[in-house]
Amino acid sequence: MFEYTITPKPSKQDTLHITKSSVSAHIALVRFIDKDTGHYVAYAPSLELSGYGENPTEAIEMFSSSVNDLFERLLKMKKDDLAAELKRYGWKKHRFRNKDFSALRVDINGRLKDMNAVENSVEQIALTA
Repeated sequence: MFEYTITPKPSKQDTLHITKSSVSAHIALVRFIDKDTGHYVAYAPSLELSGYGENPTEAIEMFSSSVNDLFERLLKMKKDDLAAELKRYGWKKHRFRNKDFSALRVDINGRLKDMNAVENSVEQIALTA
């Protein structure tokens, strides 16, 4: 199980560092209320992972379970398979930083693009593992 903390402000770029035995990350999350279900949703665009629950804590707990499963799977991959998998998610190697990902899909008014979010319920947070 990976340890993580939730911080109120995401960095400008997501980072993911993978060695043979560990994963460390700083991943931007968006937490919002789904219009149809009324559930809280925690979503990481750069990992295409989400979790949901009746309250924000349940959404983060379900999300953390999904991210743990992903990190465990990434650690077991061969180097070439890992590179292909990360490329599929949109990650790329950078000369000076390990990996970067584009900004969140949130517009300047706080609306989450392509999601069914209740207006004014979108909150940008970050997961650090």
